[in-house]
Amino acid sequence: MLDIKQIRENPQLILESLKNRGDNYDIQPIVDLNQKQRELQTERSQLQARSNEIGKLVGQKIKSGINPQDAAIQDLREEGNSLKAKLGELEPQEKDIKAEIEQRVLALPNLPSQSTPIGKSEEDNIEVRRWGDDYLPQNENIAPHWEIGEKLGNLKFERAIKVAQRRFVALIGAGAA
Repeated sequence: MLDIKQIRENPQLILESLKNRGDNYDIQPIVDLNQKQRELQTERSQLQARSNEIGKLVGQKIKSGINPQDAAIQDLREEGNSLKAKLGELEPQEKDIKAEIEQRVLALPNLPSQSTPIGKSEEDNIEVRRWGDDYLPQNENIAPHWEIGEKLGNLKFERAIKVAQRRFVALIGAGAA
């Protein structure tokens, strides 16, 4: 999963790297949602600080001997209650935005390495080195391991493609063990 801080601080670099993967991704909604979340978080922090300050003031005034039913203390308590109500409204909004950001960031693939050659298909891959000899089967009836795994029900390629949307395999049963 990509780091939201990285997306926020280097959106152009992230877009260029994602473009190298061959798909078109839009990260602007993530950046906008993150900005809104940060604004809500700042507002919530300020309201919480003011609420704490009011609580201390009320405590100090009562300690100094002022009647708890005094108008000044009642005004402070009303202000504190209204701040708590606002805080109660902001927290679910912030939680919803955070969930939306996480959902969108999870939909983004990992960034390719800087050393990865850019290409549209396997034909564009560059062979860096070769080790060993190619296996040349002596018997034509020998099935490759992926066909054997699918027939045994240990490998599920279609399921993995639905999840990862790339060339991966899901290991099932004995294949997973």
